[in-house]
Amino acid sequence: RLPLSSFDFLLRLTVRPAVYRDGLGMSISTQAMVVSLCKSFDFLMGFVVGQASDKLRTRWGRRKPFMAALCPIFILSFLLICNPPASLGVDPNGGDAFAL
Repeated sequence: RLPLSSFDFLLRLTVRPAVYRDGLGMSISTQAMVVSLCKSFDFLMGFVVGQASDKLRTRWGRRKPFMAALCPIFILSFLLICNPPASLGVDPNGGDAFAL
């Protein structure tokens, strides 16, 4: 049995480069740079949010205010990924926007 992370790796290896190359016209090196920048930003933000949430003391707890504040941002991001603007050149009816 393969773990779920193997399926995710397979999608990242095959689907995402094709969507970025065909839909957005990105080269492989540009894709690698974008992914590296996103992973680096995610790594650094983990420390920033962790430090801030460890020091926060509210009557709702330490983590719940962060979840409540970031939930609308997550929802908006998810909607934009699933429904990309037409100016990006990705066909919203093609279903390939879900592969991003």
